[in-house]
Amino acid sequence: WKPGSVVNVGLKSGTNSVHGTAFIFGRDGAMDARNFFNTAPAPKLTRTLEQFGGSIGGPIIRDKAFFFGSYEGQRYNVGNSFGGVTSPSMESMPTNGTCSFLATGDCADSIPNVIADLQAGGVPISQASLNIAGCATSGGTVTCNGSGFPLNNTQGIDISNGFNNNVHVDNLVTKLDFRLNDRHSISGMYFFGNNSGTVEDFPELQQKWRSKIHTRAQVVGGSWIWTPGSRWVNELRFGYNRLYQPTLPGDLNVPASSYGLNTGVSGAFTGGLPRIGFGGYFFPGLGGFKWPKFQGPDSITQFTDHVSYTAGKHSIKVGGELHYNNVRNAAYGNSRGSITYLGGVASPNPAPDGSSPLEDFFAGLPFKSSVEVGNPTLQLHNWAYAGFFQDDYRATKNLTLNFGLRYEYSTVPQEAHNLLGNFDPNVGLVQVGHQISSLYNPDHKNFGPRAGFAWDMLGNGRTVLRGGGGLIYETVNWQSFVAFNNAFGPGSVPTGAPIDAAGNTSGGTITTGNVTIKNFLNPVPVPWDSPTSSLYGSSVINCNDSPCPVMTVARNLTTPYVWDWTLN
Repeated sequence: WKPGSVVNVGLKSGTNSVHGTAFIFGRDGAMDARNFFNTAPAPKLTRTLEQFGGSIGGPIIRDKAFFFGSYEGQRYNVGNSFGGVTSPSMESMPTNGTCSFLATGDCADSIPNVIADLQAGGVPISQASLNIAGCATSGGTVTCNGSGFPLNNTQGIDISNGFNNNVHVDNLVTKLDFRLNDRHSISGMYFFGNNSGTVEDFPELQQKWRSKIHTRAQVVGGSWIWTPGSRWVNELRFGYNRLYQPTLPGDLNVPASSYGLNTGVSGAFTGGLPRIGFGGYFFPGLGGFKWPKFQGPDSITQFTDHVSYTAGKHSIKVGGELHYNNVRNAAYGNSRGSITYLGGVASPNPAPDGSSPLEDFFAGLPFKSSVEVGNPTLQLHNWAYAGFFQDDYRATKNLTLNFGLRYEYSTVPQEAHNLLGNFDPNVGLVQVGHQISSLYNPDHKNFGPRAGFAWDMLGNGRTVLRGGGGLIYETVNWQSFVAFNNAFGPGSVPTGAPIDAAGNTSGGTITTGNVTIKNFLNPVPVPWDSPTSSLYGSSVINCNDSPCPVMTVARNLTTPYVWDWTLN
């Protein structure tokens, strides 16, 4: 199913004697050198690691049944230091011609200069902006506490910033082996992995905006080896993998209203401060990363059966595989929305660009905003089948040839509610279960031949030349179907959205996607904390009002493949 290396993992088995191990490892950063980017006078970053665990194995029934188990725990706290982080200064700065109403000051970089300039021009200061920035005004004086924009009492905007990753990991694996008799043996294993913590997986301006991560992986596997005779061996394997990985913003349970904003959106995963950007000027901006995202529970169920037969100079293998893949992806990355300040809304001065992004922010006048609408959950599944034949033929005492053929077939991924769309140049927007029966046509031609040889060149076992080659097919990458957090992919082709002035749709039901509100186009700029209207309004997908991004999949999509060869 995948080109590249083959990795085999072996697990220990118990024996007739009870054996165990234990280990512990600790590391502290007290004697470590500084991170290259963690320069003085910033405090030295924390770096601690605790790793511990053990294993035990032994008999259940002597000479018949055995057990083995192992546990590992990790606890680590590692500091981050990010370069390129910028934040406005809390000091007045030299004049650079960026103020709209005053002839002095730096209204691109200095909060006090911005407040003074807006007050001089009679532009109201947004209380929501002051709350989010962690600032307050008293007359012409502004003070900030560092709870929004970090405290920066320098004459510049470059700051050193970073927060710790605190993570707990627990892993457990168990194995049982049962030897019924000389012809039958059964083995089973179970793995459980649990990882949780609070991390800065993307640069943030505040610790409260770190991400909350969790990963739970489980694997169950079993095998039955049957040896009916000296020439025959049959191995039947079963495997089940399950993965659940939610990632949440740190302030998910803090409603936007607590910041003074009426966003107009509600729901279980819409909490937290909307992501606020400044066109890349103040990086990374305010608010947490565009989570939440729920990956899973995903699962793979696999059955494999291989039969080996030896006859004379031939060693023949034949077998088949059956996979059932199930993926659930729910990306609410923009469900709380994102807001962009690019400048030029609060005032057309100074020409030609107008007011700075920072001035527009404290005036509460965004350039644009966007929000995710609809339910971004996709539940994808498909079946995959494979069969193979292989013959190792000992042509001479010093030459072995290998021939084989593998066939693979993967069904086209389906969504539980047919929420996959496509674009047909002759029809327009189409949806599975409406105008089409599948996202693309299945590929039935995936035959992969392979051949190889091993030649003992001198016949003494000292110099051997080996070579081989084959055609390997690649599983279609499922990330293509949930691209950009479900914001751009077959799951967001807007088949249920209006496409003309009459409100006609393409006849489908998909209305999930991102809506952009061009706030700067309002005849009179409306502050983002207006008491009479919500920030995003009644946002719905409408392809007639503004173009909708559409991802298309080739109807006759072919399976990717790799020709591989080796000589050594």
